[in-house]
Amino acid sequence: MFVRKGGASVEHDEEVRKRFRNCFRAGKYEEAKKMIAEQPSLCLVSLQSNSLLLPLHVALVKGEVGLVEFLLAHGADPLLPDTEGLQAVHYACLTGKIRYDNQLQLNTFRRKS
Repeated sequence: MFVRKGGASVEHDEEVRKRFRNCFRAGKYEEAKKMIAEQPSLCLVSLQSNSLLLPLHVALVKGEVGLVEFLLAHGADPLLPDTEGLQAVHYACLTGKIRYDNQLQLNTFRRKS
């Protein structure tokens, strides 16, 4: 077993990442948010899901404005692309559920009215 500085094992970190992916897939966003807040060193906000989407992209596809705001506040990078090169703004535009306001600032998303 490998141990990182601070005492947590690599296996433990991988287990946390697996639980996080499962939470996101199941729509348990409050639990996922708690994990992000408790494990900032694992960079869960930038962890790709099994479908290769980033948490921010999933939140945009689902129209979860509160989750989008939470992820951005916790370091999610809206410029980080998925494996196809799509960024957060592309998902906001593609789904039509959340409006991206590029006149204000890069990470401004609003529920489409």
